[in-house]
Amino acid sequence: MTASSQLSQKQIVDGLPPLKGCWTFVGDVHGRLNSLPKLGHPVVQIGDMGIGFVESKDDEQQLRRRDDLWFIRGNHDDPAACRSHPRYLGDWGQHDFMFWVSGAWSIDQNFRVEGLSWWREEELNYEESRRAFDDYVAARPRLMISHDGPACLFTQGGAMELAMFQTTSTSSLLQTMLEAHQPEFWLFGHHHKSRSFTLGSTHFRCLNVEEQVTLCFDDNKAIH
Repeated sequence: MTASSQLSQKQIVDGLPPLKGCWTFVGDVHGRLNSLPKLGHPVVQIGDMGIGFVESKDDEQQLRRRDDLWFIRGNHDDPAACRSHPRYLGDWGQHDFMFWVSGAWSIDQNFRVEGLSWWREEELNYEESRRAFDDYVAARPRLMISHDGPACLFTQGGAMELAMFQTTSTSSLLQTMLEAHQPEFWLFGHHHKSRSFTLGSTHFRCLNVEEQVTLCFDDNKAIH
């Protein structure tokens, strides 16, 4: 992680409210910013916001001016633009008992243009992944959010078995994290499917495009 992304992450985390009451999480929106809800409580979009694709005026009016919304990065987001965005949570990090990891691999990268619609650093590199893993193990979060999911979910026999699934750096990192510590709840998107299932002691929820789920946290940090 660059110094600038560390600074951006620190600034945003300092501004996040405590994990109390209701928080809403939103799947891929791919630039359709008008689909982002305004609910009177915190909203977190879990990647593929469309940063790098949306018009600057739309970004200014519908994202930058909001103080109730944050996002992580997907594979269809410009990493550099995200790291300088005031609503970006960071490439990875934690807040209270929530942890997040940004990025994913683009299966369609051969049909995109580098620097315009695809970015080589869409996934965390080796050093960033190592640091993110160490931070995750130290945090032992109860709630995990990521753009992609652990590899075991998609391989043959997995809860979300995918034909011709290719293990990626991101799915491998998330798999290693899951094996090191199972959070109570794990939210992810990326695959444009709506799924809800439990594996071991972790309840997974995959959000479809623009799908929303609201979690509520009580004073004892229980997740409902």
